[in-house]
Amino acid sequence: MEIIPAIDLREGRCVRLVQGRYEQETVYSDDPVMVAKHWEAEGATRLHVVDLDGALSGVPQHLEVVRAIVESVNIPVQFGGGIRTESTIETLLAMGVDRVILGTSAVSDNVFLRNALNKYAERIIISIDANDGRVATRGWTEVTEILAIAFAQEMERLGAQRLIFTDISRDGMLSGPNLKHLREVAEAVYIPVIASGGISRLSHIRAVKALEDTGIEGIIIGTALYTGTVKLKDCIAVATQQQVEESTSPEELRRVETLALLRLAEELHEAAGFCHDHHRWRAAADLAGGSIVTAARGLIVWSGERPPTTSTEMMNRLSDLYLKTGDIPPEIGMKLDDAMRIRLLASSDPHVIFGADEGSIVMDAARELIEELRKRTAA
Repeated sequence: MEIIPAIDLREGRCVRLVQGRYEQETVYSDDPVMVAKHWEAEGATRLHVVDLDGALSGVPQHLEVVRAIVESVNIPVQFGGGIRTESTIETLLAMGVDRVILGTSAVSDNVFLRNALNKYAERIIISIDANDGRVATRGWTEVTEILAIAFAQEMERLGAQRLIFTDISRDGMLSGPNLKHLREVAEAVYIPVIASGGISRLSHIRAVKALEDTGIEGIIIGTALYTGTVKLKDCIAVATQQQVEESTSPEELRRVETLALLRLAEELHEAAGFCHDHHRWRAAADLAGGSIVTAARGLIVWSGERPPTTSTEMMNRLSDLYLKTGDIPPEIGMKLDDAMRIRLLASSDPHVIFGADEGSIVMDAARELIEELRKRTAA
């Protein structure tokens, strides 16, 4: 099984998004070529490069960066993002790209899709990006009514030789892959599937590796590599069934995971602040609420427990932390009560009008909880 590091390009930089949300971006490098060389040096046998700007605009925006990456490494590069014409495919293959990834165009342009599959066959990968089991397009900003499994079967029927399956809800969240959906897609077709989204621990790779017999041939990993939650050489060792030297103590693993969650909570809070500054009160409350859930997850991981898997269970566990155990100071608990009430209202009634006060309440609670987590990890 192949481990494939992801390099996402936006405005010429190497970035990662959370659940495909462009407003939740973290920049990891201003030099994507250097990043590509780094992953090759660490043992990567293939790179997965995506033009995020191209995915939104419908035209690749970083062809020169892609060319530079291809020329700087001696391993195959697969590329996607905004590929809508045959001439673009020809350009990419001519510059040395090994495989071209089609996503939105596979959904929206059947004639182009058929021609591409007939002419380029093995050089084409169909990317299926799913949100709640339905196919998303245009940089994940639009969700269709097309079921992912049915779409996978249709792509196989038309001649696709390989698929990438991404569960958008898991992408960038470090919460683990959606093994159920991954298995369902892999078992629905007879062509190889590459898994993407949610990998953050070696145990996640082992879980996907266990599905290899269903046709899963590789795993794309992004955020976990950039945050240092996992090391590429260890991921490759697990995927190829080599012995992994367990040199990291459980305490250090817990610390790394907690710091990754802290960083994600900070990013969500920053995005909430951006929305708040632009008078998008409901979005600010929703993002800040996500920051609270993520910070709470960090507190639970830091305590040595395994956190619940759903947001609802997480909020209930968070209540326990300040109502029953006293693990969170009561003054923070009072703010969290108000914040959770507003967040529940935001999710249950889309017609409720939100103002600056509601957004500020949830943001303040998130900030307090983030600060509490910072104190613990700094101790």
